[in-house]
Amino acid sequence: CACVRAEDKAERARIKGLVHAYERRLAVCAKTDDSKEGTKVFGEMREEGVPITKNTWNMMLRLARGGEQTLSVFEQMRDAGVAATESSYSQVVRACALDGDVASASRLVRQCVSEGLVVRLRTFQPILVHYFSAGDLEKGFEWWDEMLATDPTVLLSALNSHQGPVEEIFVHVIKGCAPRVLDGDEWACRKLDDLMGEMAEACLGVTEESAAVLCEAYGP
Repeated sequence: CACVRAEDKAERARIKGLVHAYERRLAVCAKTDDSKEGTKVFGEMREEGVPITKNTWNMMLRLARGGEQTLSVFEQMRDAGVAATESSYSQVVRACALDGDVASASRLVRQCVSEGLVVRLRTFQPILVHYFSAGDLEKGFEWWDEMLATDPTVLLSALNSHQGPVEEIFVHVIKGCAPRVLDGDEWACRKLDDLMGEMAEACLGVTEESAAVLCEAYGP
């Protein structure tokens, strides 16, 4: 029995060493943004039967290229029984939205919410930016309202950590609303006013960048 236990311990140590060795190689790939080499290393892990950890999957999500590949890695991770986090959801949502696959991005955001994960502004940001930058105000404000209904404190939470994402969305909203506001669209004017009020409640003042965008879009 003692011999068996010693052998088991040695095997566990060997496997742990293999996992660490491969993950170090993947970490280098992630740092250098070498997706091709990362995919090769991941293939070697699978061929050799090395356990794929949650950390490995997260690195593969970062190394994936485009929405289709990122979504494929995400689904493989889920099929392997690894629970997704808000961070992993946000990565794949962003990749899909950037590729124009807003249907998959939307499905994934709602799936993230339905699983009870604590969503953040970055979870919704890619979809908001997609619609507002395309001038689709109806869809943009529909998602804005859905985000606040999911978590009314999401803006304040984002501002407490980092103002950048809020500012980016605000700039896209300003630019997206400009044509219809200047044409006298009352609905667009009202929605923009409401959003600016919500921003003010979240203590986001008009920064130099957003003021410049306002002047460019609407005139001094």
